[in-house]
Amino acid sequence: MNPKTRTLLVGLAVAAALSLASCGADEGNTGTDTRKADAVTDATAADLTTELTMPPDVEPDLALDLPLGEDTDGDCIGDNLELATGTDPNSADSDEDGVPDGLEDRDCDGQFTAAETDPRVVDTDGDGLGDGVEDANHNGAVDSGETDATKADTDGDAVNDGAEAAGCMDPFNQDTDGDGLFDSAEDKNGNGIYNPERGETDPCNPDTDGDGLFDGCEDADHDGTLGLAETDPRSVDTDKDGLDDGVECSGLVDGCVLFNDPLACPSDPREGDTDHDGLTDFVEVNSTYPNGSANPRNPDSDGDGVDDGLEDLNQNGVWESEFGELDPTTIETYAGKLDKDSPIKDACKTNQLRPVQEVVSPDGDWRFVIESAYQISPLTLTNNTNRWKEATAIDDNTDNLAIFILSKPSEPGSTNAATELDSIETRLNGLTPFFPRSFTTWDGFDGRTASYRLSGAASTNAQRGQLVASIVNHPLGQIVGMPPAGNGSATNYQLTLSVLFRSTDRSVVVGTLTPADSPVAEAIQVKIRNLTNGTAVGQSVDAMHSTCELFTIDQLPLADFLFVIDDSLSMTDQLDAVSAAASDIFTRVNASFVDARWAVASVEYEGSGTPPAAASNACGMLNSPKGANGGVWSTFQSANQLNFRCKIKDPGGNQGCDPPPDDFLGGREYPLGCAEVAVDYVQNRLSPAGAAGATPSPNLQRPRAALIVIIMTDEDEYQVESGVMTAAAAISRYSTFFNDTASTTGTYGKTVPFAIFKESTAPALGGLFNAIPPLLPDSTSGNIDDLATIPAVIERIIRAAGGYASSFVPHSPPITVSMKVVLRAASTGLMHEAPHSSENGWEYDPFSGAMLFYGTERPDLQDDVGLSYKYFEKRCTNPNGCSIE
Repeated sequence: MNPKTRTLLVGLAVAAALSLASCGADEGNTGTDTRKADAVTDATAADLTTELTMPPDVEPDLALDLPLGEDTDGDCIGDNLELATGTDPNSADSDEDGVPDGLEDRDCDGQFTAAETDPRVVDTDGDGLGDGVEDANHNGAVDSGETDATKADTDGDAVNDGAEAAGCMDPFNQDTDGDGLFDSAEDKNGNGIYNPERGETDPCNPDTDGDGLFDGCEDADHDGTLGLAETDPRSVDTDKDGLDDGVECSGLVDGCVLFNDPLACPSDPREGDTDHDGLTDFVEVNSTYPNGSANPRNPDSDGDGVDDGLEDLNQNGVWESEFGELDPTTIETYAGKLDKDSPIKDACKTNQLRPVQEVVSPDGDWRFVIESAYQISPLTLTNNTNRWKEATAIDDNTDNLAIFILSKPSEPGSTNAATELDSIETRLNGLTPFFPRSFTTWDGFDGRTASYRLSGAASTNAQRGQLVASIVNHPLGQIVGMPPAGNGSATNYQLTLSVLFRSTDRSVVVGTLTPADSPVAEAIQVKIRNLTNGTAVGQSVDAMHSTCELFTIDQLPLADFLFVIDDSLSMTDQLDAVSAAASDIFTRVNASFVDARWAVASVEYEGSGTPPAAASNACGMLNSPKGANGGVWSTFQSANQLNFRCKIKDPGGNQGCDPPPDDFLGGREYPLGCAEVAVDYVQNRLSPAGAAGATPSPNLQRPRAALIVIIMTDEDEYQVESGVMTAAAAISRYSTFFNDTASTTGTYGKTVPFAIFKESTAPALGGLFNAIPPLLPDSTSGNIDDLATIPAVIERIIRAAGGYASSFVPHSPPITVSMKVVLRAASTGLMHEAPHSSENGWEYDPFSGAMLFYGTERPDLQDDVGLSYKYFEKRCTNPNGCSIE
């Protein structure tokens, strides 16, 4: 036994004497407290054997030395017990809490049970309220209006009385505000203070967020947390759709409602789009369609078979016919066309969107959107000290297409995508590009793409491994994860590269490699374009959204092709190649979605001075013109193929179809100067200075038509060769000229220059087209020495021309791999999905941002086109990447 503990054996007589001494009458007091006497009367000696635990600072024998019958302070507890238990025998209220010791230890036995307060402690239950505060009348009992001093939580709501009293809560009521939630569910930390930053609701306000719904109705299971089937009592708008929860449920506050009850809740406050039709509840409730608002609980308000969100394409609650939208409140938006027959229905339903997948760079360099069936192999560059190097290999095993995407430090001295690609070509043993094109990406970065021919017997995967190692400048043996050698092999391959120049520190490169022993199929070329045209690459944190559009074919695109030809003897083979390809060129144009014409000028100049000081025959355009009624423009009808061949081989000839070099106009070649003269002539800018006078109307470029200028030469500008003008001055002059004529806001459509030339002998021309990214972003060039590619380059130019001429521009830059196109024939009302193909299908030209159609899939006037696609939303503003947190 602890030395501070003693067992007092008190006999019945001693107990009686103690009772009389402590509670009996004394002088001047005749009252008698019978509580102890009654207890003693009924007790046995064994009952009065008491073990007392004494305070550590009280000597154990001290209490035994005092007379048992003495009660100095008259509190009904003998002095010896007070000394033994730690109360003050000289004070009737030892703890000075306002309640006498004898009323706290109600049986005066020196023991303090759970039903008694402790006369030694001001706050027996530790709830922050003194015993005398809780027992307000100090009678030792719990009376009406008093909290229980022996219970920290009188009302049992798990919030202490002191915390409730200190704040606004009622310690006698488990639900102070009557909202259906216990105070403890609202005051989660039980401190009596409403802490909204801790996710608490206000226990003294039945509607914490003021949305018109009681907290207990919103927190339906009353657990103080937000469940999936509940609204948030701390948020006025749980689903963040712009409508208060109480508005969505009619503002009921007197009772709880079922959120899925359409009578009580016009829309569900738990879901921003109650009917999942693509329109938020806020938009539907506040919509102003011609026939009223849409129904937020009905995905097809007008019952026409097309969801409301598919009819209102930009989901803003307003019918905008200029965007080709349908009206969600009527079954026939446009006279004679039922909405249910719109191609939107087949193109835009969520379960019918084109499936894709994303490859995301962990360092923030890229988010790459590809076909869902492709296989992805992340690559690890071991011993890599440059965190900006990373790569991923991707495989299309169906078509033996090896793909990669990588990021790398930009090459030293690179200032744009063209110079970056030049450096990569040098790193790859001086590859010669085939039909390079410059462009600006959807997010404003400079881009350039080109194709190449590779030879070698290695497998496709082995070729890719070498390419990645060379481009990223990292040893192949230290690139882990590259798919093993295999995946087919060939003698010849087509490599396509796309460079996105982000900054002088960072570039992203996308590459594709496919066997090319035979011509690469159009279906594979489509896949390559989707991967390398710049539309599929964003930065890691950029968002991706889906959208839908509808447009009606109300006019055909117009394109006027102006060939500026060098017909000197050195060009014989090249012109023969073009002439021989005339049939294919005409077929390509006639299969396109473009109303096209052609005219031919020479690079030679007839007259004194230098272009454009005088232009008596507009650089040969007016010599033997091949158009109807002596005009310079001819159509691409098959009957005009012979004239095309003749004019190409002898652009300045007077004899109709003379072979070169019989009809030189002066022997000096001005590929850029004559291009300027010819453009000025067809746009009526030579008059009055030009000797040719005002351009006759039939010879003018058509209003709205794009002017596609194709320059073919193996010589440089004579003004540069003769020293009259420096190469830099020529580049500046003609860049300015073509930029000035590139606008589509005037009488004529955009003027777009292309060139097929020999850069080694035409440095000014080469310099001009190598300066494309900052100066002529819509231009491109090809190598005139590669005879086999000349017809193909011209065909690609024709295909590109359709984009420049087309006025069908999607509202957002689409990710082409995600695009789906459905056509509806006005004549029959029949709909079908059009394939992605530049032979018989549709194409999107990211360089011009326009849609175009080919072959059997060319729509007729008044046909409808439904289009769905995904697009990026820019979230990253750092060109060097935004890492995913």
